[in-house]
Amino acid sequence: MVIGIKGIDLTAVSVSDAFIVDANVLLYIHRPQTNMDTILKAGEYSRFIGNLRSKGCRIIVSSLHLQEALNAIEGTSWRRYRDSDSSKKRIGRKDFRGIAGEREGVKREQLVFLSQINEIYEIMEDDVRKDDLNAYTDTLETHSYDPLDYIVANRYSVIGIITDDSDFTYDANINVYRYLVAT
Repeated sequence: MVIGIKGIDLTAVSVSDAFIVDANVLLYIHRPQTNMDTILKAGEYSRFIGNLRSKGCRIIVSSLHLQEALNAIEGTSWRRYRDSDSSKKRIGRKDFRGIAGEREGVKREQLVFLSQINEIYEIMEDDVRKDDLNAYTDTLETHSYDPLDYIVANRYSVIGIITDDSDFTYDANINVYRYLVAT
């Protein structure tokens, strides 16, 4: 079930409830935002997670989602570099990794991001196992997950996932907490 987070009543939430935070929400909250829509989303997600933490709920981040977020940080830096000058358009991501000054900038950004994550969230160290991938493929027609989200959704006993991604919205077994725009 999809549940909007804006102005949500948390009286039914118990201190024993646990929530997983998806990579996209981590990036909204812990990366500088310049677009007004993403600034609003970041504020709502941050407020929602803060309210859950003040109730004593477990707020979990999977290391699989952290890997996804770190990859996104590097990708954003590469695109920004590539788009900054027409002579850089042909520079691939692997070549970008070899530019010392740019690599140092990515490292600083990732370290700041990780220090914030480590301070606020409970990190679950995960791996991708052969059995997980087989189960993902065997049940592919029953869900709309990508492999990482499938593993996280099936590995944890959580009340919900806080995400801006629609992958989880098709699973009736998980409450999906999202920023919903009023129509």
